[in-house]
Amino acid sequence: MTGAGASALGRRDRIWPAVIASLAAHLAVAALALLNHGGPALEPPQRPLVARLVRLGEPRPKSYLPVKDSPPEPAPAAPPAP
Repeated sequence: MTGAGASALGRRDRIWPAVIASLAAHLAVAALALLNHGGPALEPPQRPLVARLVRLGEPRPKSYLPVKDSPPEPAPAAPPAP
């Protein structure tokens, strides 16, 4: 191991202050987020809106509607073999 990586891995006594400082900073940010959490940003409306489907205009003529094709009739059964 050579370079900066070897010195950081070889001397573990220097990394613990950084780990502890990072943990303290993360805990402080989490505590601030939990303590400063206010209520909802927007007030809920007094009554909920109800959406309804409305058909506008005149009904379509029956000739405009799609027609479902009927299936072909089944083939007659074969007579039994003697």
